Amino acid sequence: MNKYFSLYIFIAAFTPLVTPLEVIVAPDIADEIIGYIFDTETDGYSEKTEVLVGITTDGQIKGVELGINTRKNQYLASTFDTGLKKQFENIKAQEVELVSEARKKENDIQVVSGATISSKSIVNAVNAAVNLFNKMEG
Repeated sequence: MNKYFSLYIFIAAFTPLVTPLEVIVAPDIADEIIGYIFDTETDGYSEKTEVLVGITTDGQIKGVELGINTRKNQYLASTFDTGLKKQFENIKAQEVELVSEARKKENDIQVVSGATISSKSIVNAVNAAVNLFNKMEG
């Protein structure tokens, strides 16, 4: 069993609201690891929300994206694309906090009006990926 798989199973026990589906190692052209892609699933408003989180080895969230099946939900996809996605880009890989007012700190993510449950499910998924990354790197 490789170290990523065993660590992945170990962390799963600490995130009961989020199911880590897969951790993908992202190498560059020289086969050096430059980051990881964390595939997570959490409960959303009416169905599971799959979220992919890209984190570099130096601890930056490079991007967050919805999984293929989650993207089929047009309301959620629109909410994510217009209100949440950009807030996650290029911030430190630390737990993020959902806030209702304007962002004051780098790790604040402003809730999308009318989509609190969906916003919360995405934030929970990102936090699970960040916690797993920190365990792997720490």
